[in-house]
Amino acid sequence: MNNMILLASGDEQVRSRWSESLAEYRQVAQVDNHMRLNLFISQRPPAIVLLHLTLPGMKGLTDVETLKRNFPDSLILVMADVPFEQEGMASLRVGASGYANTYMSSRMLQKAVEVVLMGEVWVGRRMMQQVLTQWRQKTEPSPLELLTDRERQVALLVAEGLPNKRIADQLGVKERTVKAHLTAIFRKTGFKDRTSLAIRINQQPADKQPVDD
Repeated sequence: MNNMILLASGDEQVRSRWSESLAEYRQVAQVDNHMRLNLFISQRPPAIVLLHLTLPGMKGLTDVETLKRNFPDSLILVMADVPFEQEGMASLRVGASGYANTYMSSRMLQKAVEVVLMGEVWVGRRMMQQVLTQWRQKTEPSPLELLTDRERQVALLVAEGLPNKRIADQLGVKERTVKAHLTAIFRKTGFKDRTSLAIRINQQPADKQPVDD
């Protein structure tokens, strides 16, 4: 079983800190630039790479994506000096199995490596909430899918913030007809008011929203 851990950082102190934290692992290697990283992996693919985003020669997440594409069997734990959620989400999208603080405690680093080696994803608590929210939005059906064509038109105009009278004028119907459609929409979707309906529709990815031909 391959348990090789490759520490990729141009900062010797960072590599030393990581190495000490992962002393229980027998197979730990180090590289200090992007060229040596690629050479090492091509000759001896590790189970996991702790990849410092400041590694000399790297072009950020573009190279993370290339690395993962060329060496799909090696897991990548991206390490950032100043982590932020957008970069973390982007790291996962290009194939990283985790995103963490370069200077996290030894105990947390050990845990992160353990989690990634088990085939799971490691991210901070706040980012995990964002990941779960996006996952739910992608997997849950759009409320629009539950509606008739006319109800969907009304719901989309509600999501744009239009009041009932303007919706009625735009659709060429009476205002009471709009209210009747809204009653049906709330019953089918489970939303209690137009505000929560609008928020849900606007959060839905564009490719999940039905489009009229």
